[in-house]
Amino acid sequence: MFRLVTIERKHQSNLRILTNRMDLSAEAIGKMYQSRWQIELFFKHIKQHLTIKTY
Repeated sequence: MFRLVTIERKHQSNLRILTNRMDLSAEAIGKMYQSRWQIELFFKHIKQHLTIKTY
């Protein structure tokens, strides 16, 4: 069983997230997604601007 969570964003298109987490509220899932996205952007920035041979 899956759950579809829609996140409404100001001045941007809505995000739809498919999840199997039934124990969390839609707001908590949205915040978790946004936090994860910030981490992804951080690592993207690191990879593009720093020369690191191993992680």
